[in-house]
Amino acid sequence: MNALISEILSELEPRIIDKKIKVLFENSAEKIEVFSDLESLRIIMYNLIDNAIKYTETEDARIEINSKHNGKY
Repeated sequence: MNALISEILSELEPRIIDKKIKVLFENSAEKIEVFSDLESLRIIMYNLIDNAIKYTETEDARIEINSKHNGKY
């Protein structure tokens, strides 16, 4: 999951820089397994991060992303 989010952030970096948004991504030290279709998960995560960038209107705003295992599944 961490690698996927990092990859998406790299792709979106030009827009993040253009909008002067600070992105804080807290990598989980533990390996997080997700049982899902990788391409579907990628589309979902891309859309969530893309929308956060798109709908953040003020300069010098901050987007926080973290991936943690919540212990439930």
